[in-house]
Amino acid sequence: MSFYIATAQLERVLVVYIARGNADIGFGCQAVAVESGLHFIPKLTESFEFVMSQSIFFRRQLQTLITLLNQPQTKQLANLLSGYQLKKSGE
Repeated sequence: MSFYIATAQLERVLVVYIARGNADIGFGCQAVAVESGLHFIPKLTESFEFVMSQSIFFRRQLQTLITLLNQPQTKQLANLLSGYQLKKSGE
């Protein structure tokens, strides 16, 4: 049995590889898999954490972004896209 490993620089390129039969599996986000009609098996959860000084955290623009992330409409969109959790945004 031999294996071939191809590198897809973008998740959408991975989708094309799978659709053409050039790949069987790959790592990507749930939103792209669902959008492309592919089955998705979660293997890990990735958190995005930003470390910043307190003075930056309290800037108006950043507080506006945090407020936007906690809006019901934004959370609804995250659920629609699949795989995104915004429950701790801004903490």
